[in-house]
Amino acid sequence: NKLGKKQEHAVTFWSAVERKKYGLPIVITNPIEVWDNILDKEFPENFLNCLPSPDLTFDVSLQQNEMFILGMPEEEYQVAIENKDYSLMSDYLYRVQSISPSDNWFRKHIGTLNDKSQEARDLKIYYRCNSVKAFEELLPHKVRINNLGKLIFPNSHP
Repeated sequence: NKLGKKQEHAVTFWSAVERKKYGLPIVITNPIEVWDNILDKEFPENFLNCLPSPDLTFDVSLQQNEMFILGMPEEEYQVAIENKDYSLMSDYLYRVQSISPSDNWFRKHIGTLNDKSQEARDLKIYYRCNSVKAFEELLPHKVRINNLGKLIFPNSHP
């Protein structure tokens, strides 16, 4: 927000459908631009209440099954990208398993079981983030996997 505090803006599937119905982007990366475009139009109030505040700045989106590098120190992450050390990055690669307001689960990309035991947590088979702060502490880097299984780093420039 304007104060620099990160906050979550969760969007339900229904809200995403409504955004599409009204010609708005599903993932709103520029809230003030969206608000400027809709000010002179009529929309239901409950729909408007589901839009992000115009003073918010977009940082990152999470959708189920997206991939993140989590828990890898920043310097190590940059070196791994430069050296194309996919084996090392694989140790930190997680899939978004489930999302709900202030309760996001990330599971190791090779995980096949929904094991929520303390042992699985200790082995870092999964992460559970109950806040934006907890997510930020994992030093998240969103990555994509192309059709050939190669990691793509959308926010890096090596």
